[in-house]
Amino acid sequence: MLNEKRVKHMVKLAFYESKEGAEEIRISSQSKRRYIMENTIEAIFWMTIAYVILAIFVYKAFAEVILQNITKQESFLILGVFAIGYVSLMGFYVIKTRHYYKKKHAKAHYNVKEFRKDLAELEKMYEEESAHE
Repeated sequence: MLNEKRVKHMVKLAFYESKEGAEEIRISSQSKRRYIMENTIEAIFWMTIAYVILAIFVYKAFAEVILQNITKQESFLILGVFAIGYVSLMGFYVIKTRHYYKKKHAKAHYNVKEFRKDLAELEKMYEEESAHE
């Protein structure tokens, strides 16, 4: 005979495992440091590409104005502004990215821990039911 409480529990666990649980289990299986590092490096890569594209657009938009009467010192100043902008933006972005992925890993770890507790509870239900038969 089917135990309604056990079936509801199984459905809840299966739903979690098929939706956000699959991603959270994958995240939780990695070490926190590795997960944060991999995602931060990926974010740096994409942010660098975005910054280069933005710099190209700015250069294209203002190329005539910039190149008309520019001295060597002014060109180095412009390059310095772009470099300082990149470094400061990247520093801010890395801090935010690391914080975001740290929280995401902690949440996934907690949810997977709860999922495993629920699995253990389901196993106890099976054991109790088989002991009664």
